Amino acid sequence: MRAAICSTLIVTLAVLALASGSGPIVAAPAAQPAVELLVTGGFGSDGSYLIGEWFPIRVTLTNPPGANSRRVRVTVDSIVDSPANNLITYSREVDLPAQSRKEITLYAYSASFTRSLNVRLLDGNAVIKSVDVSLAPYEQQANLLLGVISSDQSLLNALNGEGLGHTEYPPSLYSAPGLQPSTPARTAVLHIGLADIPPLSNALDSLDVIVVDDEDTGTLTAAQRESLAAWVGRGGMLVGLGRPGGGGALSALSDLLPVTLGNPVTLTGLASLGDLVATPITPTGQLLAPSATLRDLPDLSARTLAKQDGVPLVAMRDMGSGHVAYIGLSPAVAPLKGWDGTVPLFKRIVAEHPVRLSASASRRTSYSSYIYTSFGSSYGGSIFAYSGGLFDIPGLDLPSEGVLGLFLLVYIIIIGPVNFIILRRMKRGELAWITVPALVLLFSLGAYAVGYGVKGGNLLALNSNVVHTAPGLPQSPVDHFFGIFSPQRGTYSLESASDSTISEISSYGYGSGPENPALVTGGGDGGPTRLSNVNINTWSLRAFLSESAIAAESPLEADLHLGDGAIEGTVRNRSGVELQDVALVRGDETQLIGTLAPGQEAQARLNISQQPLSEGSPERLLQAPLGFAPSGPPYYGEQRISDAQRRYNRKVELLSTGLSDLLSTTAPTDMGVIALAWGPPVPGGFAVADRSPTSEDLNLWTAQLPVSAGADVGQPHVASVPFWVYAPANSEVWLDSTATHNSSLTINPYADLLASLPVGTYRSNADDIRLRVTESLLTSADMLVYNVVTGAWDRIDTLPAHNGTDLAFPIPNPRDHVGPAGDLTIRILSKDGSKLVGLPTLAFSLNEGR
Repeated sequence: MRAAICSTLIVTLAVLALASGSGPIVAAPAAQPAVELLVTGGFGSDGSYLIGEWFPIRVTLTNPPGANSRRVRVTVDSIVDSPANNLITYSREVDLPAQSRKEITLYAYSASFTRSLNVRLLDGNAVIKSVDVSLAPYEQQANLLLGVISSDQSLLNALNGEGLGHTEYPPSLYSAPGLQPSTPARTAVLHIGLADIPPLSNALDSLDVIVVDDEDTGTLTAAQRESLAAWVGRGGMLVGLGRPGGGGALSALSDLLPVTLGNPVTLTGLASLGDLVATPITPTGQLLAPSATLRDLPDLSARTLAKQDGVPLVAMRDMGSGHVAYIGLSPAVAPLKGWDGTVPLFKRIVAEHPVRLSASASRRTSYSSYIYTSFGSSYGGSIFAYSGGLFDIPGLDLPSEGVLGLFLLVYIIIIGPVNFIILRRMKRGELAWITVPALVLLFSLGAYAVGYGVKGGNLLALNSNVVHTAPGLPQSPVDHFFGIFSPQRGTYSLESASDSTISEISSYGYGSGPENPALVTGGGDGGPTRLSNVNINTWSLRAFLSESAIAAESPLEADLHLGDGAIEGTVRNRSGVELQDVALVRGDETQLIGTLAPGQEAQARLNISQQPLSEGSPERLLQAPLGFAPSGPPYYGEQRISDAQRRYNRKVELLSTGLSDLLSTTAPTDMGVIALAWGPPVPGGFAVADRSPTSEDLNLWTAQLPVSAGADVGQPHVASVPFWVYAPANSEVWLDSTATHNSSLTINPYADLLASLPVGTYRSNADDIRLRVTESLLTSADMLVYNVVTGAWDRIDTLPAHNGTDLAFPIPNPRDHVGPAGDLTIRILSKDGSKLVGLPTLAFSLNEGR
């Protein structure tokens, strides 16, 4: 029976198949090939990065043959203190045509010793592939990461473990000026490629120094070149190396270099290069180097450190807060290859580079960035002693103890005794089952109404921007702080007009992020950056920091020169809007100019100071509101402060943040002035999608202003010219002019004093420059001065052993010894070549000897 049934079914299925004309049965189509995912992170072969700083995650996506076109998303999480605490997920959406290959860049940071990050590939919401990328974390300030771009993978490996640069700290409540050691940082050499330069400049902040050797910089995209320039302006150091065949590899960096390069020339020797670091070099064979001419522009600050046959071999320039150096010969080839002076040469060049914790990295690693108080004050990131939070608004305040106590007292009395007495008199005690819930509901609605009246019912956006501008900087770094306060629970989407990195400023503190991390979708190629999944509870605030660079110039222009012991001149508002609280800063000297209308000009005057900006009242740089009392941010239950004082406190906090990136606890080492102005809106910024929130904006603009010698306004003079000391054998190789008064220098074999006179001093009638020596010296030493015309070291005199006698040594022929940037270098050399310990108090003067 069972066999008959099976036979019948088989016959029936065969007949149906023949009737349908379907022919033979076809197998289901095979699944399309998976997308291939290749990921590298950080810099170098081990994925190095500095803790707290952004770094790139480079992703290569390959859609193999046989696959259909698809749209995918790649994501990576930034880490606070463990993989369980993610603050930001960065993503990019990518269209992959059939049989295609694309390269994209994601961005991440870690606030701890994270050694791997997980990169995920998603199709819709489904994860289709996951890759762990290996990383190597380094602590800030104790380490210096040096990236080398060269075909020679051994170039500069001798610098591994060497001390380079000097540490600097921002002025703060917790760091007394002059007490921090300026010790070098331990160097890690990382070999990278031009493709490793990300289009977002702040993703380069893990690197302190980048050396470019023989790779063709012409392959850099416009976004990469702008990124490199903005990174230098923010404090990075770029070193370009020449090649015997010419400087073509550096052609795309010509706007950044301190020299203009030309065709190869033959040199007669390299004595000037050897003299720079007191290490002889004896080349054999023909010496070819690119011809070079120092770029002599008023605001370029270009200077030569070594010159041979009229050709600059080592030159430097300041660029914003960073430096660009040029070396005419590459250590990868003879005669520098194998030269004992290569390491001393790079130590000398990088000595000017300040190794410091960036303000944004400090906020990400200090675990104390509460939105109610000043950012990072416990880590030394706040310059002024008192201020409210950058996102301090009335809606975040709890009611005072008195209001809460009165509300609870009335609630207890009514729901208890009053309710009981009334029901008892009515002889309806059973109604308590109704009256008690009704009273609870009534008081709940009343509490909400009171809270609504106190906290407000509007969506509020708090925008605070800091823009750092400098002459010759094609793009200006911008820190954009954005806080969104919601009167009700909701999920929001934000959008920034430019490509940027975004980190959350946690209101929870101690590295504990929100339950739902925000999702950042980068536009790439300069496109907008979107921030989604921003969940906010009722009457709560979430805050974010966006970092980018924009094409913007300072709203102020200035004509500053050195006059009678002071910096004098004018500042003018060249923008179309009113500027408020315009101020000037140089060291401990400040000038509050106040309000400037469009086109208005004001007189400027700052005494020459040799002291760093100390903590104190922000009223030196801000006009305080009426009734202001410097009592600090209010605690819960204290008397509320006015809206005017809240806004003033926000400005103090933003000012502290802006100056932390520009000032340090060391004395000023040049004549440059920092200008501050509050006013014009900043291009870009955040917008809330499909909403029109009430907005409160603050915009702080900073500008680094050069100071000229004042050739057209009489003879400038100053009793104390700023300078710094480079002593390669000292434990602190870099010392400012104030630190030398309290330090014992080890001179072996030399120490260089680098004075910073105003730009154009060599053109003016500043014909009397003197080195003044006080206190005692036990051993005599030779004094030399660098000749910027010939590249040789000219002998001045012998610094004799003496017992406290004040001595003055005129610098001969200032026009031969002062460069266009006002640079003057004096060398103190032990007479017999032995180690000389101890140095008297030194000072330079300009036109004070007559």
